[in-house]
Amino acid sequence: MKYTVQLKIAKDFINKIIAGELSEGDTLPSEMELVSIYKASRPTVREAIKILSTRNIILSKQRAGTKVLPISQWNLLDPVMITLVDDEHKIKEITSDFARMRSLIEKDVISSAIDNINEQGKRDLTEAFNNLISLEPTSNSEELVNADYEFHRIIYENSKNHAYSSLPQIFKALWLNEIDMILENKLAFYIEDHTKIYNAIMTGDKSNLNEIISYHLDLLKNI
Repeated sequence: MKYTVQLKIAKDFINKIIAGELSEGDTLPSEMELVSIYKASRPTVREAIKILSTRNIILSKQRAGTKVLPISQWNLLDPVMITLVDDEHKIKEITSDFARMRSLIEKDVISSAIDNINEQGKRDLTEAFNNLISLEPTSNSEELVNADYEFHRIIYENSKNHAYSSLPQIFKALWLNEIDMILENKLAFYIEDHTKIYNAIMTGDKSNLNEIISYHLDLLKNI
């Protein structure tokens, strides 16, 4: 992934915090010091600070300076945020947290999509599904990530629950770190899993939803 200069600066700070080089409560260098450190313009540095502050990574106060906030306050419901984390252990931790959250909502998402999807939604889902099952082990990671995102985006959108609608974008960011294992070892299981979800929505059949969700979540846990 290519990063703008401001994202590179934000990324550097995020990973310094995760690595322990910066701690909660530490004060960041001044704007002019950051300009010198990163050889960047003042507007670029300000934009980097904005990226960090809008995601609750830092807090700027007049006279008190800009301080590092606890990781527990970071806005991890942000796809950009996830792409800026380098630490493999932290990515695994975030992925695990989202998998647990997903286990709580996935049945409701699919059940609601069954109840609410219209004919246009079914046509969109069929197109996305056909694109997904056409993937081969030789497909590249980006193709699978995009196909998976579009399939789940349509399902979450058709659940008609606005609280769910942004989640596929987050899942997409997390998938970027895990997708190679699917292509290498689990593509057949992955397609079987998504076929079950697709058939349940297209037929309106909720009778095996518990089994389908259990299989789906087991696959996610074992990636």
